[in-house]
Amino acid sequence: MHSKLSRNCGKISCLNIGMYMIAFIIFIDDLVILLDTFAISTKIFADDVKVYISFTGLDCALMWQTGLHLISKWADDWQL
Repeated sequence: MHSKLSRNCGKISCLNIGMYMIAFIIFIDDLVILLDTFAISTKIFADDVKVYISFTGLDCALMWQTGLHLISKWADDWQL
């Protein structure tokens, strides 16, 4: 009986983790869309986000700074 209870709890835990991952993807998607409007590329894997841009001049540096500001504002808005 103990092993049967453990298996059921394991399935519930996996379901909860899956729900958290889906929520995270929905949660982070608005940041990706926002950064894309400033030509800032993103890569997402699990709970990691990489942001990068190819610098070709001063305009790119200004877009990068704007992108960093947007990330900071996004984090503040979501109380992260």
